[in-house]
Amino acid sequence: MRSPRFRSVSAGSGYACAVSEAGRLSCWGHVGRWGDPPAGDYRSVSVGPNHACAVDIGAQVACWGADWQMEVPEGRYRSVGVGGGHTCAIRESGEVVCWGLNDYGQAEAPPGKYRVLSIRGAQSCALRASGEVDCWGWGYGQGGDLPVPSGKYRSLGGTCAVSEAGELVCWSGSPPPQGLFRSVSMGQGYACAVRESGTVFCWTLGDYGQADPPLGTFRSVDAGFVHTCAVRTSGETVCWGWNADGRTDVSPGTYRSVSAGYKHTCALRETGEVTCWGHADSGGVGAPDGTFRSISAGTFYSCGVEQSGELVCWGGGHPWPLFPGFPSSGYRSVSLGTLADCATRETGEAVCNWNGIDGSPGHPEGGDYVAVSAGWSHYCALRESGELWCGQDRSAGHGDDRANPPPERFSSVAAGLSHTCGVLDSGELLCWGQNGYGQSSPPEGRYRTVSAGALHTCALRETGEIDCWGATLPYAEVPEELR
Repeated sequence: MRSPRFRSVSAGSGYACAVSEAGRLSCWGHVGRWGDPPAGDYRSVSVGPNHACAVDIGAQVACWGADWQMEVPEGRYRSVGVGGGHTCAIRESGEVVCWGLNDYGQAEAPPGKYRVLSIRGAQSCALRASGEVDCWGWGYGQGGDLPVPSGKYRSLGGTCAVSEAGELVCWSGSPPPQGLFRSVSMGQGYACAVRESGTVFCWTLGDYGQADPPLGTFRSVDAGFVHTCAVRTSGETVCWGWNADGRTDVSPGTYRSVSAGYKHTCALRETGEVTCWGHADSGGVGAPDGTFRSISAGTFYSCGVEQSGELVCWGGGHPWPLFPGFPSSGYRSVSLGTLADCATRETGEAVCNWNGIDGSPGHPEGGDYVAVSAGWSHYCALRESGELWCGQDRSAGHGDDRANPPPERFSSVAAGLSHTCGVLDSGELLCWGQNGYGQSSPPEGRYRTVSAGALHTCALRETGEIDCWGATLPYAEVPEELR
């Protein structure tokens, strides 16, 4: 029997739909929470993480899934695009209309005539009939810093577009490939484009080269959000990865240690003074005078422990006191995450401050802690005995074991965005938690320390070389027959 042929297909989060050439709408995957798609004959379909919408042959839009997406504005439509909590559609007249969540302005479409929509999460982009790209929502408008490219384009996918000359332009994510292309499409964490030759090229959006360390021997390494820094045995500091805001532009000098944050970097000089570079509002400038024993560059600010044990913070909007109920003195080290900040005290206690709305994991239990590491929404503390205590946001169903360490003895621990790694007493590495980018698949060998970033991990071998892994999605591996 001849297999059906399709004119439109769209995949969401565990759910996908397709429209056959005959107009039949078929869906599969986790259908239970979505309900049955509406009956009828359709032209196209778009699936998001919570709901789906389709345009029927009568130019009407029908939606199913999340309840708040059911009310479709009246009118006749050409196409529809589904985001995380909002929907946009192009009317037959060319105007764009949006509905649903609007907390970032993602449902406030600009006036004009459009021919292509690209909706992702809380972002909306559209290609005008004249060829220009407009975007609105998260990252755009007031408080946004994503630059929409000028010029005219023939294809649009997420935050990438193909120019009339066939060149690929992207204004978010890692740099696109070179060459001439026909079209581009962006998924969750990766993108694919069709070359003029008809072959397909895909790349990971979070791969900025942060997992490609330089050669040499080093004394320390620190993995940031999308960049990495390390101190050579000579004291020279080098950084690699995404260099937005100058976060990898190292200030000259020799250093003892380095801390790579979200948009900035701080390093501890041999003399104990702190130097920072990168995004100014995040603590990239304005490091205080004095000599320090420990520093940490976080997401929105930086902190350090002076030689006296005094805790000092700088940058935009840091809470103070950082650890309510504890004095600002008597600290050994500090580690800044995103929803939590942690520190070890001279008494052996490990203290943490939860910056989330609710679901605080609380302070690490017991005492005799020698190190602590704060990640995105979880943190781990290392006892003198080598045991680990980890806690995570109790209000979120992460569905992974990032805060459930194996019952082993460790000499080093690092909490990342959604995974954790540790160095065993034997020098071997263990990682747990999410592994979609390969960030929890360490190489074999013997290591001194480990550092976990957002989508990648780096570790310092006993011989002084650095190994990094992660930052690559398996979906970006194109089958041989399509290359």
